[in-house]
Amino acid sequence: MALLDLTTAAKMAGVSRQTIYRKMSEGAISWDIDKQGKRRIETSELMRVFGPLNSHGENLRDVTNNTVRHNTETVEGYQIAIDSLKSQVESERQRALRAESEVDFLRSALSKAQDDVQKMLTHQTDTNTTPSRPWWKFW
Repeated sequence: MALLDLTTAAKMAGVSRQTIYRKMSEGAISWDIDKQGKRRIETSELMRVFGPLNSHGENLRDVTNNTVRHNTETVEGYQIAIDSLKSQVESERQRALRAESEVDFLRSALSKAQDDVQKMLTHQTDTNTTPSRPWWKFW
């Protein structure tokens, strides 16, 4: 996807530059910094946050009720709605996979911590550990 400067991104999303800056500071939009040190936003990020975009600066999404504002009587309107929903489903699927892997990691960490606490409470030591040699003993 293309990287856009903030002014162009705001026009394509149909919002003000202040809204873009606010979303960036809230962490809702990620951005990259180009070689000149200027912030750039990918169009996919804009679509993820603001919905379908228009190159004429008209946002196809009604911000007040989070619905797509276009003529759904045409095939093109339906296709835009389908594409928007597909991208939303894919981003939610990726989010769910990340959350699931984080839950698995936390479960394993909790299980290890519970084992360690149990060993401490019963004064058990781990039999797999070998005592470390002092650094001055080379043999």
